[in-house]
Parts: sequence; structure tokens; C-alpha cells
Amino acid sequence: MLAKFSDGKVTLLTRNAKDRTRLFPAIRDALEKLPVRNAVIDGELVGPQLDGSTDHVQRQGADFFREVCQLGLEGVVSKRSDAHYQNGRRSTWIKTKCTRQEEFVVGGFTRASGRRQGFGSLLLGAYDDDQLVYAGESGPGSVAGNSPRCIRP
Repeated sequence: MLAKFSDGKVTLLTRNAKDRTRLFPAIRDALEKLPVRNAVIDGELVGPQLDGSTDHVQRQGADFFREVCQLGLEGVVSKRSDAHYQNGRRSTWIKTKCTRQEEFVVGGFTRASGRRQGFGSLLLGAYDDDQLVYAGESGPGSVAGNSPRCIRP
């Protein structure tokens, strides 16, 4: 989470620049008490217990992760349940990203335009029950520099 200070007021942003200030008013309020006028601070949000554990999240981890993804956040950084909270990168920390993925079938391609060679876009399909239906295109850059080899038998 990024904390952007502008004239002493804090905006909390995801790495994708989505404003999440309204979700964390207590954090915003605490940060605004710092003697900082203009700055950007990069950090992680954690919720440890006084003894350093985060067992309350373990019991509700799946629900918490689902909510994080529904909010459009990047994901969750959690720690192994047998480890205490320690600042910094550790092998006990696990990053789980919210990703949207789907399987597609490559059904064809469009010709490249301009100076590019090979193909322009891949034509994609997906199965809807037993029917293969058109799903869209994967645009330029998908295999930049390799497209001529990709279309040869």
C-alpha cells in the first residue's frame, strides 16, 4: 500500500494507483499525525496480535482473501501460521495475488500490419459447455519477436 502525503493529507493507494483511503480511515488518520507534508511511503498492511501471531486471520483466511479480491486489491501477504510477525522479507511470508484467469483455445490469427512481421493478434475461443465460442483477441506484443516461428508448422 502506498501512502501519498500531499500538504499533510494522506491518500492510500494500491500499486495500481487505486484509491483505498475510505477502506482504512484509522490508518489514514494515524499517518496524518506524522510530521510530514509531502511524501510517498511504501508499506504493507498487517494485523498482528500483541504476541505477534495472526491466528484470527487463519480461521477466516479464505473469506478474507475473497473479499480482498472483490475489492480489486492486488492480493494478500500472509505468514506461515507457525511463525511470529517479523518485519522485512522472510521465507515465512507468502504472497498470494488476486488473479483472474481463464483457459482459451487459439483458433487462428490476424495478419500483422505496418512494419511488423508474422501475425497481429491471436484469435481466441473458449468452451461454453460443449460449444467452442469466439472469446476475443490477444493483441500485439504477446510473443513479440517470436511470431514468425510460432506460425510455421
